[in-house]
Amino acid sequence: MNPTQEKTGPNYLLTGSSGFIGRHLVDWCKQKQIDVILLARNKNVEKPIRFSENFSTVIHLAGRAHVLNESSDRHYDEFYKANCEYALNVARAASKKGLKRFVYVSTIGVYGKSSSECVITETTPLNPVENYSKTKLEAEKKLKTLSEELGFELVIVRPALVYGYDAPGNIASLFRLIEKFPIIPIAEKENKRALIYVENLVSFLMVVATHQNAAGKIFNVADGAISTHNLIAGFASGMSKKPVLFSLPRIVWKVLLKLMGKQKMYEQLFEDLVIDMTYATNELGWFPKHDTKTALEQSGRMFMQRKIL
Repeated sequence: MNPTQEKTGPNYLLTGSSGFIGRHLVDWCKQKQIDVILLARNKNVEKPIRFSENFSTVIHLAGRAHVLNESSDRHYDEFYKANCEYALNVARAASKKGLKRFVYVSTIGVYGKSSSECVITETTPLNPVENYSKTKLEAEKKLKTLSEELGFELVIVRPALVYGYDAPGNIASLFRLIEKFPIIPIAEKENKRALIYVENLVSFLMVVATHQNAAGKIFNVADGAISTHNLIAGFASGMSKKPVLFSLPRIVWKVLLKLMGKQKMYEQLFEDLVIDMTYATNELGWFPKHDTKTALEQSGRMFMQRKIL
């Protein structure tokens, strides 16, 4: 904030600030000198929430992501509490403190695991298959009802797989693979998978938090779609690595990864998921600041720099 300006207090509340995307969003706000309230999540997500300050916008990132061995029905309740009930609790409490807009970060997984037969748009039929995406969709529906009851604007963002140097999960596994092995036999050339660089996602979230045209709408967001071969090559270039890239037949990897309990990794490495960004571009005039090639190389470079530090 400019020191000559009168400080009126934070305008944003951010949940999930300690997570991968949240950390980058907090850094972005610091760079832009934007005050933001950070909500630390209580382990008891059903506990009532109370705020001491007023604010107009919530960006809700908190939730439970897919975790190995937690896809069975017996874990559904944990996902539901973290991804749906907690979001509703935050929205109810925020509505008492001047809430005007609630940005809910959902997942592209609400459409299913792949898009082999079509390009995904905001009107593509919904088909969530995992507890994570199922409960995210439940939250979308219930937040819509709540927004109509309490009178706040709801914006739903469905990002593709998010990557960056400090990304968790399968992206982190890829970095370690590139770092340690000179030969990588998973570099599929024929698939197309939508991704979004974390800095581009942060930029998009801040646009939909304020843009007049975003109110009450749903947006898919991605940088574009690339093959696994180009994904690995991009990371490797930034890491100053030159691994030999090829791919064993898909059926081999499908069986192996299923036996290892990593079926989701197979989907992300070998299957297609392509997103049409026309709607977000037309409504918001938003374009990713970082192109995919540059973002991949930068992610790889920062991964190696972090290890040195």
